[in-house]
Amino acid sequence: MSPSFFIHLLQASSVCDRIQQEVGALPTCWSYSENPAPRSHPVCMSSSTIVSQQELERRESHVRAYSRQRSLVDPFTWTYPWKGFGVMAALSVGTIHLHNLWMKKPWYFAIVPRAALVGVVATLGYGMGMLREHHYRTRDAVVEHYVQLHPEDFDHLKDYHGRAYSKVLLPWYPRRTQYKQFDD
Repeated sequence: MSPSFFIHLLQASSVCDRIQQEVGALPTCWSYSENPAPRSHPVCMSSSTIVSQQELERRESHVRAYSRQRSLVDPFTWTYPWKGFGVMAALSVGTIHLHNLWMKKPWYFAIVPRAALVGVVATLGYGMGMLREHHYRTRDAVVEHYVQLHPEDFDHLKDYHGRAYSKVLLPWYPRRTQYKQFDD
């Protein structure tokens, strides 16, 4: 484990020690009761694990498509149709080049029909990118509409700091063949 992990662990424990000295007991978020009180932000969380609202907004905006400045040399900023166009054009040009090498033909062999073929294939790639973009926009609109109709089902997503692993993960009981004598 990295040394920074231990530093953060010490910071978190010192914060909890200070809270325990001031209050006299650990807050409810650290109690081991069956039903802890609902919380929106843990009291005893290390400052390194809390993400600011600005950072959350930056991460969300960075993940969304078309939020970065477009650049010709960076294909990750291209729209889906142009990505499809570029990929299909590059694949078809590469395939034509490898075919010419395999058949021992010069690079300009049948260049006009092959250039037309590259144009058709690249146009198909553009169309596939348009279909993909339409599919994802439709899917996002349907999901967003469903969330607007049923907001009570998505209240747990509003807690940016997440839930404890014990609330997310199911218990795991290993059942292995060598331990059959302990099965119920």
